[in-house]
Amino acid sequence: MSKSAALELQLKPSNYRTMRLVKPIQHCVLLLCFLVLSMAGCDTQRRSVESISGSTMGTTFTIKFIPGAGSPDISTIGNAVDTELTSVNLQLSTYQDDAEVFKFNQSDSTDWFTVSKQTASVVQLALDFHKLSDGAFDITVGSLINQWGFGADAKPDNVPSNAAIEKALSAVGSEKLSVRLDPPAIKKHVAQLKIDLSAIGKGHAVDRVAAKLESLGVQNYLIEIGGEIRSKGNRVDGQDWQVAVERPNVEKLTMSETVGLPDAAMATSTRNRNAVEIGGVKFHHFIDPKTGRPVDTDLISACVIMQDCASADAAATALMTLGFSKAMQLTERQKWAALLVVRREDKIEAVSSAEFERLTNRFIKQ
Repeated sequence: MSKSAALELQLKPSNYRTMRLVKPIQHCVLLLCFLVLSMAGCDTQRRSVESISGSTMGTTFTIKFIPGAGSPDISTIGNAVDTELTSVNLQLSTYQDDAEVFKFNQSDSTDWFTVSKQTASVVQLALDFHKLSDGAFDITVGSLINQWGFGADAKPDNVPSNAAIEKALSAVGSEKLSVRLDPPAIKKHVAQLKIDLSAIGKGHAVDRVAAKLESLGVQNYLIEIGGEIRSKGNRVDGQDWQVAVERPNVEKLTMSETVGLPDAAMATSTRNRNAVEIGGVKFHHFIDPKTGRPVDTDLISACVIMQDCASADAAATALMTLGFSKAMQLTERQKWAALLVVRREDKIEAVSSAEFERLTNRFIKQ
């Protein structure tokens, strides 16, 4: 892969099945919806599968695919993936000074700001999930993300003051942001508004790579970027592409269950993925757009299965921001396929929605 691949951009189910594990929470750091790529088949079969891997968006990616009859060689496919990931970064990055989002954030104009159709479409999807999640998912928290040390700015030495948070909140709110698709443009209604698409960006990148592979005649693939996954078709042995989900079990500390993921996307949001320590206190990266402060969520992780990865990515983030009780209500209302791992004092529980169980019907039942 070329160096340009090293990019900078860092679920009405009513029946829930719950597994409870009485263990100290500090010993359960691995009990996440941690996704592990796996493949099966004989040596001859494995040689029929091509693989591309590298770095992007401050994380890593792995793509496994079976070339189609008319597909180009692996080098051409690899270059096409590299180009697509570079394009995503040039559109969505808040770090790179020639990126569309970076330029939009730096501008104090409240006129329409021309962007690519891809950026406009992902902003539209983000605003849709803002409404679906009762405001929990909000990409206008860019100033707050920087203020708490999760963005491009340096980590603060002290917890932001109430005055600083209130000032940042005056420029937060998806009602202060507009988007149009034709011609593609976005518009801020408050000059200080800044957007951050990192909670939907990796999922969007997965979808973009999937579309690129299909345009090149690849119809069987498994894409993973920073734990966000999308698959289509089958492995060389005719079976679904396999992923492994680790979750609590009543008798063991962890239980890793391998499931097939046919023509679907899976995204995971977890409290352990990104945190900062300020004044000896650890803060996690889920910002409440109403309070301007990181959420002390009781959820350890939220794993969501949907048709596209950007939607799954946004949904998982919204659930983590809401916390378990409200997240379950949202999951029920929207009929999302979700697996929630929740902390209850010194216990943890993994709660899967009926739709999640239906889609991954190989989970162990109690």
